[in-house]
Amino acid sequence: MTITKKRLMKIIIGLILNSFSLAALSQDTIVMNDGTQRLAKVLEITTTEVKFKKADNLSGPLYIENKSSITRINYANGIKDEFTASPVIVAAAPEPVSYIRKYPRIFKSGNVYLYGDQTLRENEIQAKLQSLNNPEIAEHVRNAKLYRGLQNIGFVALPLMAAANLSFIQNYDVYTDRPTSQFRQAETLLALSAICVVGSVYFKIQRSHHNAAAVKLYNESY
Repeated sequence: MTITKKRLMKIIIGLILNSFSLAALSQDTIVMNDGTQRLAKVLEITTTEVKFKKADNLSGPLYIENKSSITRINYANGIKDEFTASPVIVAAAPEPVSYIRKYPRIFKSGNVYLYGDQTLRENEIQAKLQSLNNPEIAEHVRNAKLYRGLQNIGFVALPLMAAANLSFIQNYDVYTDRPTSQFRQAETLLALSAICVVGSVYFKIQRSHHNAAAVKLYNESY
């Protein structure tokens, strides 16, 4: 039987169309979560991934897609695999922990200290600070008390100045309008008086410094 050229062309065209039909029927469709579709040949499905090749390049590279990004797969044989997206677990934010102070804060206001709803003098606040048995705070309180005692040296300046004035009067020669040789005694008394005043100021500064340091440590630690 002789096959004409025209009939041969029809056979070839038919085979090509059949191959395209078979290829279309054998491809799978992967539907993504965003609605897009991928024509592919699914090769393997694991617990977390889908491995496939593109339908138009079956000899090409292997592709891997997370199952969480796939809605379903429509297979060539009509079967469908539905993938339910795993719910996203959002960890609850921890509740803020409110810190409750065991002791009230201490604030200095002029010559007194505010302790909660109490107004305390220096010796009273020092007693509360020492009751905590904190070695560092106790050391500052002891130093503040020491300098408070030394600060009283300033009171010595008053009698020294009085004595200096008296010595000046006694040793001043009203006739010559000049101080006598005993005038150096008055100068010495005046110098001692000045030293007492300066020392008292210095001790007061140190006293305030140690009181402030003790209060700062307390407020930071309790």
